[in-house]
Amino acid sequence: AEALVPPGGKYYIILDASGSMIAEMEGRPKFAAAVDAVAALVSEIPPGSQVALRVYGHRKSAIEAGAEEDTALEIPMGTFDRAKFLARLKSLRAKGKTPLARSLQEATRDLRGASEGKPVTVVLLTDGGDDTGPKSDPGLAAESLGKLPGIFLHIVGFDIGREDWSAQLRAMARRAGGNYWPVAKASNLIRDLRSAVLGVPEAFSVLDRS
Repeated sequence: AEALVPPGGKYYIILDASGSMIAEMEGRPKFAAAVDAVAALVSEIPPGSQVALRVYGHRKSAIEAGAEEDTALEIPMGTFDRAKFLARLKSLRAKGKTPLARSLQEATRDLRGASEGKPVTVVLLTDGGDDTGPKSDPGLAAESLGKLPGIFLHIVGFDIGREDWSAQLRAMARRAGGNYWPVAKASNLIRDLRSAVLGVPEAFSVLDRS
């Protein structure tokens, strides 16, 4: 049986476009797999929903000035325009650093008061931890975001190659009161991203009492 997504939801997607996403996984760049997964996800978001897209690491290479602050709200929260969303998504290129803390701080500003009437599901899709220096505290930023009324942060860790980054992302999800999905295969990314954002499994079975 198919699990249907109710209309009128609010979704805020944070996408990692750092340079490490250029690396290949199962024969293709990780960023290409991530873009395809987000595109597949939004194809299931029903009309009447509101969707926002924040991206980091996509405008400046890691050695450029300002790379540690490179995060942008590419599509503000508003009525979902699938064609506009997909066009912007497909135009993105991975190149820079991973300013997780700053991105979550900016998301907190974006989402203050946004849950009036409806909760907002926030999902962070990343392949690494914050690499912008000791002053960054992504755990505190995640906790602050999670304290906003009606805001629910979940993290999908895609091909995380370092245990300290895995620990950082798990701690961020815990402090935000959300869930952490570690994804080791590109083929599983769509499934787990769908579960994180839409809150439904790939499929379910209806059983009798036995």
